[in-house]
Amino acid sequence: MQQTNNLYHVSEEAGAKLFALRPPASYLEAITGDVVFAISDKLLLNYLLPRNCQPVTFYAGEQTTQADRCRFIGPSKATLVITPF
Repeated sequence: MQQTNNLYHVSEEAGAKLFALRPPASYLEAITGDVVFAISDKLLLNYLLPRNCQPVTFYAGEQTTQADRCRFIGPSKATLVITPF
């Protein structure tokens, strides 16, 4: 996947035209005001599954060993795998 600098807003509502500010998740203590989150190209695939289907995502990179590729990806030439948890 070619990486760009695009940002995306993802919604479960088809045709959403307005993304309302909301309080951040409680584990994001450094963010004190209401926010709209944006997702980068690299993480967008994680948000294309339904919210109740939490994915596990892993990527094969330049430093991935052949043993790890075989273990996690198998014989495929894919560079990423997304599977429901």
